[in-house]
Amino acid sequence: MNQLLAALPVDELARITPQLSYTPLRAREVLHKREAPLKRVFFPGRTLCSLVLTMEDGATSEIAVVGSEGIVGIEAALGVRVAASDATVQVAGDADAFAMTVDSFREAMESSRVFESLVRKYAETFVRVVMQSVACNARHAVDERCCRWLLQAHDRLATDELALTHDLLSTMLGVRRPTVTLVINDLVNAGIVSTTRGMVRIVNRGALEARACKCYRAVPNIYGAETDLGSKLVTGAPDL
Repeated sequence: MNQLLAALPVDELARITPQLSYTPLRAREVLHKREAPLKRVFFPGRTLCSLVLTMEDGATSEIAVVGSEGIVGIEAALGVRVAASDATVQVAGDADAFAMTVDSFREAMESSRVFESLVRKYAETFVRVVMQSVACNARHAVDERCCRWLLQAHDRLATDELALTHDLLSTMLGVRRPTVTLVINDLVNAGIVSTTRGMVRIVNRGALEARACKCYRAVPNIYGAETDLGSKLVTGAPDL
């Protein structure tokens, strides 16, 4: 289940449940396009969604990933009704998600201080993550960034088996496919990951963390119970 929704008190969750619709996600599904009107916001489950900007020459650059910790369409929290980037489901995972119209989302924020507070806490963390990613992409080596990306995917999908191709990783990292192949082969030879066609398996999480750049730990770990958002997780929150 989406962690932000799970963090709501039972009565607050029950209040917004009628505005939520169960929306299974498919790999490579486009949730919204840059500069297109925002119609819905999404609360993913164990799914990996990517926010990407496409340059004039057709090159792509990932600016953030979103999973069960947050919201796709966070622009709506600021009253923006146009998407700032493309949003695509990269790995479907358990394929679970809930969606809410932008109007319902805004009404829920206005009517519930608890919901608004959680959304704003996530938005603040999201901005910090994007800022850290910009610095990381400019300063750190591809192998370090690749390890960071694999860790982010591992966190969100909660499985060692990641449905990732070299082509996908090259797009997400903004580098050529042969570069990704060299990095992944090095990780395989070190016994940190193993690969089959279209799949990367995390074998040694600790070693992967050791090879990742410090950016992985430089932003709040919103998956753990020690964080602001994680500390509000409600055990046994009702299914929607």
